[in-house]
Amino acid sequence: MVATLVYMETTNTTTTPATFKVGQTVATRSACDHDMVLSWTVVSRSAKFVTLREAGCKPVRVAVHMGTDGEWAMPWGRFSMAPVVRA
Repeated sequence: MVATLVYMETTNTTTTPATFKVGQTVATRSACDHDMVLSWTVVSRSAKFVTLREAGCKPVRVAVHMGTDGEWAMPWGRFSMAPVVRA
């Protein structure tokens, strides 16, 4: 029996995680109604917080969390069906 050694070259590809940027519009769908699209505009950004403005509402300052795909935030607070926006 002859064993064959197969050499597979792997490329080290690194991607930069998505981050919130001032002026960016982020959107998500409602957990209750898939046809409802909720959107916010990023007003300001610091290392740990992002300020988001929903159309016709006051800006809200929320914590930024880091996930495997990039940053995310919960503009309406933390509850079971709260919308989550990703950068």
